[in-house]
Amino acid sequence: SWRQSRHLSRWVWWGLAQMGGGPRIAHAMNFGGHLVIGWLTGMLLLQLGASWMTAWVSTVLGLVLHPLHMETVAYAAARVDLIATLGVLIATLGATVGNVLLIAGGLYLGWQGKEIAAGGLVLVPLVGWWRWRHWGWSVCIGIGLLAVLAGCWEMPFVGPQSNAEWAWLQAVAATRLLWLLVIPIGQTVDPGVVVTPFTQTLVLLTGGTLAALAFWRRGLFALGVLWIAAVILPRLIVQTPRALMNAHQFYLALPGAALMLSAYWDAASSGREDLWLPQRP
Repeated sequence: SWRQSRHLSRWVWWGLAQMGGGPRIAHAMNFGGHLVIGWLTGMLLLQLGASWMTAWVSTVLGLVLHPLHMETVAYAAARVDLIATLGVLIATLGATVGNVLLIAGGLYLGWQGKEIAAGGLVLVPLVGWWRWRHWGWSVCIGIGLLAVLAGCWEMPFVGPQSNAEWAWLQAVAATRLLWLLVIPIGQTVDPGVVVTPFTQTLVLLTGGTLAALAFWRRGLFALGVLWIAAVILPRLIVQTPRALMNAHQFYLALPGAALMLSAYWDAASSGREDLWLPQRP
């Protein structure tokens, strides 16, 4: 059915098999997709008011060259996350110019990559509201959030943990990735994620600090925090088998990191605090 996800990912694998494509072609395709995603992220930052230098420096440091991209680009099987991110970025760019076809086409493209693109139902109206400040986008944010939450609760797999235990496990895993954004040391494909009073405290302190900074700084920094939160939220609910949040599942959050970095870069380089604040078109 056209409504099912991951069709495009399967077609890409089928096409590679028909061409006799080996590992080199598969990895080259991932690398090329990563570069395209970097370009789209830079274009999104430009559309949202970042200067030319800021947009591309933030994209390179926060996404293109950041070590957290390596798992997604190196694993051929992680191409699904590349396709999903590509679709969501196309849709958000569509929101910045008010192009409904780009929005719909981007969301559908992402959905045909992986289910994580459903987060675009929140990200697209969020970017649209930030760009245009129209109440209609606010309504769409609420509708998108309800749709994502409803979809999460309808997922068929239920793991051995309770909902609260699973949410804490994923929150600890996501917090580890957030710290790797800042200090990219100790990255591994098989981290030991354990819920203890210390890790629970770290989750609360990290989340609270980001929320406070987003409230204080606002602007692109706050948008970046909300972007990352929208990527993490479904993972706190859906109990996917053997899938504590890892680097390739976090890939869609990297444009949010670039947004946060761009807010700091512009404000620091110009000395203008108002660059933290939302800019009306």
